[in-house]
Amino acid sequence: MKKTFIQLIDDHKIWNLDLEDLIYAKSDRNYTHFYLVNGKTKTIVISLNKVMAEINRFFSPTVSNFKRVGRFYIVNLAYIDILDQAKQLIVLKDFSTSTLHCSRESLRELGIELQNRKKNILLKQMRIFYEITADSFDELSDK
Repeated sequence: MKKTFIQLIDDHKIWNLDLEDLIYAKSDRNYTHFYLVNGKTKTIVISLNKVMAEINRFFSPTVSNFKRVGRFYIVNLAYIDILDQAKQLIVLKDFSTSTLHCSRESLRELGIELQNRKKNILLKQMRIFYEITADSFDELSDK
């Protein structure tokens, strides 16, 4: 699998982050804490806006697997296990089963985004199925 690294720079260090390893990032004023699949956490002096801008240099926001959720989080959509709008939380499927508390509005927007992505995947699968079916039918009718 191709590695996609973003380079994050603060006053003291340069850090290459493989986006495949990022579960979520959490803002704490001028610091951002990065929670990784290996269970480790990295903290550097950088804003979430700068992190999101760096991610968007590689991916269009419409196809990126990363979504800004409220003021405090960037979440890797592949790790969302439960999105509970009533309790205002996201449960992530990682090694520690992290729970993120978010505003209703940010969860509503995230829910719409996830539904749209699911619809798009289903539509692509249907198109592929019908193209294969149509090709097979054409081959049979040619015989």
